[in-house]
Amino acid sequence: MSNYWLYSQLKDQSHLEVDNNYHDLISVRYNGKHYKIYSPSSAEYIITIDVVQKVGALGGNIISFPTSWCQSSREAILYGKKHDVTVIPHGVLFSMLDAKE
Repeated sequence: MSNYWLYSQLKDQSHLEVDNNYHDLISVRYNGKHYKIYSPSSAEYIITIDVVQKVGALGGNIISFPTSWCQSSREAILYGKKHDVTVIPHGVLFSMLDAKE
């Protein structure tokens, strides 16, 4: 699974309510919001509009990616904004879900 690493990092955070299912989407509840997070596979090393469409069809609302080997096209970010799918690096996701908020 491409999102297992991210799932395990989020599951370790006691202030997050993380569902046990982590197959395509990681379901996280925090601060009154429900996030359905997708992390790209190695074949999706450039996040394109196609990836955003795929995640939207799955019911996801966040694509979180590692900047060490992955990047997002500007078009994908803009398309995501129009279709309620946020495309962000893992670091931004971790900041969003920080217990200090």
